[in-house]
Amino acid sequence: MELFLATSVGLQIYLHRTRLCTHPPTHLHTTHTCASRTCEHTHNFFVVFIQCMFLVYDVSGGQSDRNCVVLNDIHIDIMDYIVPARCTDTEFRKMWAEFEWENKVTVNTNIASMSDYLKHLLKSTNMCCLTPEKALSGDCGFMAANLYARSIFGEDALANLSIEKPADSGPEAAVSGHIRIRAKSQGMALSLGDKINLSQKVPKS
Repeated sequence: MELFLATSVGLQIYLHRTRLCTHPPTHLHTTHTCASRTCEHTHNFFVVFIQCMFLVYDVSGGQSDRNCVVLNDIHIDIMDYIVPARCTDTEFRKMWAEFEWENKVTVNTNIASMSDYLKHLLKSTNMCCLTPEKALSGDCGFMAANLYARSIFGEDALANLSIEKPADSGPEAAVSGHIRIRAKSQGMALSLGDKINLSQKVPKS
C-alpha cells in the first residue's frame, strides 16, 4: 500500500440553525499537532446533533488538489438543557390549549409499578410532577399526572401521563398507557418524545 504525506490539514464545520461563537484553527501543517475547542450557539430544540464536519487536507504527491474525510455527527443530550419547573393548574391548562405541537408516546416498559414508572419518567426527563402526591396515592389500577419543565431557552414542555394496571393482571405485569407531550415548538415535542422512548425500560437486576 502506498502512503502519502498529508499537508495543510483543516477542519470545516457547516451548521444548520446554529452559529459558531468561536472558530477553530483552520489549518495544520506537516508534523504539527493541536487541540482545538469551539462553541456553538443555538436558540431552540431543533438542534439535537451537530453535523456536516469535514477534515480537509492536501496530499503530497497526490493527483487530487483536495481530499475530504466526513466526520461522525455529534449528538446532543437535550436533558442538559431542560430543568424542572412549576406552574399553576390554570397556567398549565392555558398552555395546553395554546400549544399546537403534540407528540403522543405509547408506554412500552418493563416496570410493574405505576409509582415507580412515574419516578423513572421524572428522573429521565427532568420534569416536575404538578399533580399532588395525595392524588396519586392509593391502589386503583389507574394513574394520571401532569408534568412540566422548561428549557434554558425559555421553552415550556407539558406532559400528561395516563397509565393503568388492571387488577386482574399479575404482580410482574408491566404498566401500560400513553404520554401526551405538548410544546410550542416542534423540536421540543419531538426531542422530548425521543428521550422518553429511549429511556422507558430499565435494566433488570
